[in-house]
Amino acid sequence: MSDPDPVRAAFDKFDADGSGKLERGELMRVFGALGLDVLDEEFVSYAKALMEDYDADENGEFDFQEFTKMHAQCLETEATRKAYAEELQGAVGGLVSGAVSAILDEEKEQTAAALKIQTVHRGKAARRELQKQKEELDDEQPEESDGDAVDTSVAEIVDALSEEGADFDDDLEAQTAAAVKIQAVHRGKQARKELQKQKDEQPEES
Repeated sequence: MSDPDPVRAAFDKFDADGSGKLERGELMRVFGALGLDVLDEEFVSYAKALMEDYDADENGEFDFQEFTKMHAQCLETEATRKAYAEELQGAVGGLVSGAVSAILDEEKEQTAAALKIQTVHRGKAARRELQKQKEELDDEQPEESDGDAVDTSVAEIVDALSEEGADFDDDLEAQTAAAVKIQAVHRGKQARKELQKQKDEQPEES
């Protein structure tokens, strides 16, 4: 009588229901044989790492033929059990780390998107304010003035900034500078009008 196959005996020991494949509870015993104390919430990660190594036909099941290869490489000696246990722990750690990194990357992308939306909103508001100030300047244009050339230049600056679109949204400093220029020109025009009024009110010399 020939000696029983030790690999078959080991497989049958794990395959408690005799289905010919190792399932969740049975794989937990395999992990135990490797010296791993796998928690329920860790099972999926460990099972995934194991199946990536030994599920040759990629059908999601761990049968006797696949177990045979694993037994030879990982279960025969204490040294191989320890080595493979460490390899599985490293693989699972990488999976968890990768998942956490993916979550953090997603949060960063969401934050960046929110900041971009806020910047665009501020840019649109600034453009509206500049356009309002430009229209006020246009309504107050004097017939003839030394500042006509300056007024025209400022109006052109506002038009150019307004036409820049998305690029203008990212250049709040340029918006602020343009607003200051417009305000300065506006004050200058008011001062010229006042001087002209005072001049007109002076009696002519006979």
